[in-house]
Amino acid sequence: MKNSVPKRCLMIVSLCLILVAAAGSAVPPKIDKSLETYLKVFPEVKSIGVIYSRADLEPAIRQLESGARAKKIKLVKISSPTIKEFPDAVTQIKDQVDTIWVLDDPLYSVQDVWAFFLFFTIRNNLKTVVSTGKALSEGGLFYYNDLQEVVINRRMLNLLRLKVSSNAGEIKYYEPD
Repeated sequence: MKNSVPKRCLMIVSLCLILVAAAGSAVPPKIDKSLETYLKVFPEVKSIGVIYSRADLEPAIRQLESGARAKKIKLVKISSPTIKEFPDAVTQIKDQVDTIWVLDDPLYSVQDVWAFFLFFTIRNNLKTVVSTGKALSEGGLFYYNDLQEVVINRRMLNLLRLKVSSNAGEIKYYEPD
């Protein structure tokens, strides 16, 4: 069975590399490596939030919980099963976290939801991690791709007034047009 990266994987600290098998069953993502790499780039992170609408994302969330616990990072998870509930979920989480991990959830594929989310994260100075190059080009901050490269959206880095750690290692920068 061939694996492919979903077309829309968004995450505040992106749960990157969530792979979906051709039959539709989720393959466990490489969250540990993504989290470890993210913390090298932004070592000051103390809390991560996850907003999701699908129960089948629970295995990915448990893996993120385990990695966060090992790194002494607080994880806040909120289920927002409908688009209508999404703004309240984002508002509820904003004062509890400094990063949002965007899961491969159809909730984020709705353009109005994504636009609201990006504006909200900029306004509230929240970092985002995304899992596709497309999501990065649409305003995500941090992307750890399947080639194990860190790519950061320079425009978002500047908007959020963030500094990359000197221990981050090699980073590629996405330069929006």
